Amino acid sequence: MLARVAETLYWTARDIERAAAIARALEISHAASLEGALQNGAGRTNIWEPILGIVGDPASFMVDHRRADERSVSWYLTLSDANADSVVACLRRARERIGAIRSRLPSELFEVISAGEITARAWNPQRLAREGVYAFCHQVRDHIAAVDGIVDRGVRRDEYWQFLRLGRHLERAIQTTRLLTVHTGLADGAAGIGDWRTLLRLASSYEAYLRVALPGRDRPTPTAFLLLDRQLPSSVSYCLDEVAASLDELRSASVASAEAMPKAAVYAAARAASSAAHAQTVEYGLGKLQTRLTDIHEAVASIFLPDAEFAGGPLYTQAVRQAQN
Repeated sequence: MLARVAETLYWTARDIERAAAIARALEISHAASLEGALQNGAGRTNIWEPILGIVGDPASFMVDHRRADERSVSWYLTLSDANADSVVACLRRARERIGAIRSRLPSELFEVISAGEITARAWNPQRLAREGVYAFCHQVRDHIAAVDGIVDRGVRRDEYWQFLRLGRHLERAIQTTRLLTVHTGLADGAAGIGDWRTLLRLASSYEAYLRVALPGRDRPTPTAFLLLDRQLPSSVSYCLDEVAASLDELRSASVASAEAMPKAAVYAAARAASSAAHAQTVEYGLGKLQTRLTDIHEAVASIFLPDAEFAGGPLYTQAVRQAQN
């Protein structure tokens, strides 16, 4: 496999997963802000600034905005040209990349990604203000769910699928870690993501947690659940298991030489990150975990993506900064 193809698959999966995380965060934030307004009789809650810390870049946002509110944050995370990781920007990059190798993947995959990008670009500030961010996010999440279904159902489980799997789960682990980092910095029970219900909804894990936390069972904390549950698709441990399995498969398929893989210690880094999530306290473990996730990405780039277009570029730099925030 060419490094350029591996790069395309890896970054396409990360962009799709990032767009899904942003859409879900905005959708849940909108609902949480309405619930907060009903509870305290005010139209403002503390939800929007923390959301920027999870799926955005607060420093970049504050260059052009004075405060974080629903209108400004929604625009910045969905359609803004100033945000290199807006939903529209992520979908545009995914369409451009996958189009270059469309003949090697199911034709439906390119069609659905293109349809999602076209649908997102059809929105403008006026429509976003008129119909609301919920409608936008609902459309985007429908398209991304279709993309995930085609990848899981139609792509052969060879190295192509392994790079898609690797990018998807590494990005998801990063997003969950950022979510937990922001949550632990807020007062427990505060309006917004300080509330454990909103935290779990942001990770698409609320109903799953209720099943685990039934009366009579040992009830994990929501934070421990999102870190350690190996059967929860959005948990860090589950994602790291998937990353490690993909790396094993790629090594077995001789995509990387036996000598190169141990040098960068990609597999060892994934296992070490998983061990850190299990063994450390939340406060210490999250910081260490973020460093490990960055190490995994850098090791993947050094082995599989030696000529990667984005290695060392602005998107790579932002991805690393987001993992460390």
